[in-house]
Amino acid sequence: MAPSRDDSVPAIAVKSTLREGHLLHRSLAQKPFMVESASGIELKLANGQTIIDACGGAAVALIGHGNEEVTQAMLEQARKVSYVHTQAYTTAPAEELADIILGGNSYGLEKAFFVGSGSEAVESALKLARQYFYEKNEPERVHIISRYQAYHGNTMAAMSISTNQARKAPYQGFCYPNVSHVSPAYAYQYKLETETEAEFTARLLVELEDEFLRVGPEKVAAFIAETVAGATVGCVAAPAGYYKGVRALCDKYGILLILDEIMDWVVDTRQSLAS
Repeated sequence: MAPSRDDSVPAIAVKSTLREGHLLHRSLAQKPFMVESASGIELKLANGQTIIDACGGAAVALIGHGNEEVTQAMLEQARKVSYVHTQAYTTAPAEELADIILGGNSYGLEKAFFVGSGSEAVESALKLARQYFYEKNEPERVHIISRYQAYHGNTMAAMSISTNQARKAPYQGFCYPNVSHVSPAYAYQYKLETETEAEFTARLLVELEDEFLRVGPEKVAAFIAETVAGATVGCVAAPAGYYKGVRALCDKYGILLILDEIMDWVVDTRQSLAS
């Protein structure tokens, strides 16, 4: 993030003015900056500086801070009902949002389940995959196959299937054990100079099928992949035909396909709002 100022003015280092308190922050070595207010793309810090929120709050504030339409909608809903337990209750906005997301061309998707973060979404999908096979009386299907250079979240199962070694290092021996990985669909780094895109796709699919067979298809619950990789390798799309082939392989062996599209959905939403 960079200070919001004229390019002709030398940049000034941002210094945190946060006092030591009881709130546990993400880093014990570096204090976060105290944000007093925010508007549009800018954050106003307690030390008087203005910062451009270049990360959009980890890609969740892409419509801008202080959006009055959003604030008004939240206020109106809070006056009606702010929270109910989903074990026994639902609300009209939740039902309407699910219909908006999955209405029309929903690519065969039928149900939405709302959670508070991408990590929760992946964790829930993994649990759902396990319960699916448990209910089908296939309890031996506990293995998850992911890809190298993948990041799926900060909860334990999501971290277990990810391959960010620096983040996983403190939890070795504590992660979910039934996980293996195949090569990322990352042509820039992994496609051979002698290969065409189609040949690269074919090689990735052979590797995935070999991993199914190595583990034993009857033991594999799901293959999970980021449709557009984000946190670990940058904005990377798969080569042509990759996901069509993955879908066919999963269908062949009765394996579930989980697509981690958390960041993709945010980008699509931003584009829809812009139009």
